[in-house]
Amino acid sequence: MHIRNKFGLLCVIPCIALGLMAFFNAKSAGPGYLNSGTYPLAWLANQISAQFTQPPTLVSAGSDWRLLSFDIYVIASLVMALLFAYAFWLRTDPDRVRSERRDSALLAAQLPLALAGNLDFTYFFVMEVAVFLPLRAALKWFAAALVGSILAQLSFLITGGLHEFVDVTKVLTRGLAMMIMQGMAFGVGVLIAAERQSRVTLATAHGKLLATQQLLGDTVRASERTRIARDLHDAIGHHLTALTLHLDLASRKATGAKEVIGVAQSLARELLSEVRTVVGVERQSQAIDLKRALQTLCDSIPVPRIELAVGETVAIDSPAIAQALFHSIQEAITNTMRHAKATRLCIDICGGDCAWVATIIDDGIGKRGAADGNGLTGIRERVEELGGTFTESEPTDGGYCLTISLPRGAWQ
Repeated sequence: MHIRNKFGLLCVIPCIALGLMAFFNAKSAGPGYLNSGTYPLAWLANQISAQFTQPPTLVSAGSDWRLLSFDIYVIASLVMALLFAYAFWLRTDPDRVRSERRDSALLAAQLPLALAGNLDFTYFFVMEVAVFLPLRAALKWFAAALVGSILAQLSFLITGGLHEFVDVTKVLTRGLAMMIMQGMAFGVGVLIAAERQSRVTLATAHGKLLATQQLLGDTVRASERTRIARDLHDAIGHHLTALTLHLDLASRKATGAKEVIGVAQSLARELLSEVRTVVGVERQSQAIDLKRALQTLCDSIPVPRIELAVGETVAIDSPAIAQALFHSIQEAITNTMRHAKATRLCIDICGGDCAWVATIIDDGIGKRGAADGNGLTGIRERVEELGGTFTESEPTDGGYCLTISLPRGAWQ
């Protein structure tokens, strides 16, 4: 089974393992474990328990209060760990439909779950934002995690009444070490993001090169077949026609060799007919395999996921049309990767009686009123030079749609 969310899997498993380890450690230690709780959740569990049971007093041990606080703490810590892991998986899943509002909501849910439940989860959180967000936005979330961790440590000092003794130096040292580790985790995330971007760029460039080579090869072969067919028709066909005419003239003047000349005439006519057949076949068999070139290009791009559909009736025999479609679709893919923040891109190419039509749709954030860049301008100019039409739209459910139509007749 192929798992696309490898980063999420590698981080979710340790999160769940940490949550289970904390749960079983607490269960084995018993209610006394709550006294060593260093997170706001321990204080919150005590406050909730106090609403339903009697806290310890000079005349009461408050055992019910301790047991209820402990149960609330261990159950809540496990639930919060599972919720954090689930939110982490959703946020990093490349197949999930993206939206800025939903992504921000998931991050806003993860941070308090990490701060209140298990501060070790903040390492995964800062690495996540470094990998999946632009650097400026990632730094904002990183600062929020740092401030939250400091407040969590301060809350432990403020609520020190829960403990028999609070070592301030130990708490401060632990907090400083935690901030250093968070900085290291953030740095690792930045390196992962840079390496991944380099890998995607290299794979995309390699795919573009292979696809361009395939398309160029098909174009060269089509041009060469056309040249050979033209040479056969213009040179050999001309000479065979002249030979037939001379044989016909010779048959009229000859007296004793009419039978032999008749055989030569028949062979010349058959050879001329075969040459014309070969020329016709060569002119008809020069379709360019645009689908193969586009499939090579799409297979090299990991994100977004590209779905390519080419109709069975699409058989383009014009190098100009094939190259215009290929380069326009390639530029549309590049724009989607750079600006759309899309997870899915659909490319559909079909052939009608009058035109070839390519439709490119993504599920990204849309154009949002931005002016055409060099990419879209280049597509428009390339299409209009061939007498085609270029239209763009934004579907009501989000995303961006590009439609290219190129006429058949003008370039056949």
